[in-house]
Amino acid sequence: MDNERLNMRVNQIEEQLSNTLKAIDKLTADIDALKDYAVENNKVVNGILRKLDDQGERMDKFLLRMEREEKNRKSELQEEKKQRQSELENQQKQWKAALENEQKQRQVELENERKQRQAELAYEQKQRQKELDAQNERFMNALNEDRKLRREEMAIMNRRLEFLESKA
Repeated sequence: MDNERLNMRVNQIEEQLSNTLKAIDKLTADIDALKDYAVENNKVVNGILRKLDDQGERMDKFLLRMEREEKNRKSELQEEKKQRQSELENQQKQWKAALENEQKQRQVELENERKQRQAELAYEQKQRQKELDAQNERFMNALNEDRKLRREEMAIMNRRLEFLESKA
């Protein structure tokens, strides 16, 4: 019976060993399947990483292009600002020159008006002087006429006086 027990025990151990080997084979197969899955997963992850790298490179290129465009826009804006500033300065110079010309023209007009007014005043003064001279001449003529009449009256009076004295 010992032998039988021993055989049973050996059969049990063999069966357990067989089951263990089957389990190990199954685990090995599972591990190989997991390895294959990991390799496939690794390929997928590497593909995704390559795509992300490509997208990153495209994004870097895009950002560089955007930076260049921004620099160009800033440069264009600065150039436009300088040009606008120059235009404003030129316009301001033109307005200043126009204002100065207008002031000079106004000054010339005022000077001409002053000269014209002086000429008019001089003409009026000459006319007034002529009128005064004509009045003076009429007055002097009237005065001379009056003197002449007085002399004649005096002469007549003197003749009457002489006549009266001679009669007396």
